[in-house]
Amino acid sequence: MVRCQEVIDLLMDYLEAELPQSRAAALKAHLDGCSPCLAFLNTYRSTIQVSRQLTVEEIPPELTERLLEFLRRERDPDRKGKKAGAVPNDEPDKARGRRAPECT
Repeated sequence: MVRCQEVIDLLMDYLEAELPQSRAAALKAHLDGCSPCLAFLNTYRSTIQVSRQLTVEEIPPELTERLLEFLRRERDPDRKGKKAGAVPNDEPDKARGRRAPECT
């Protein structure tokens, strides 16, 4: 039996048909009975499809430097807000942690 918390860890292998057959069948059974997890799977599939259509563009040097500085500040909390014009972000970064779908 697959629980909602396990769905995230299994999705990539499931979509690439790399799960053992019994595990894939258990995940499919869970998805058939859990609409939040099925919606999560569909979003995951859509994200993969959309990302494959992206084109590679050069990042302007100024943006590259701003991005690197941001990442350095995120990695080192003592540097946060030390760059001139930096705006601290008080909201939690939801993109950092992956959460399992909320099942009913």
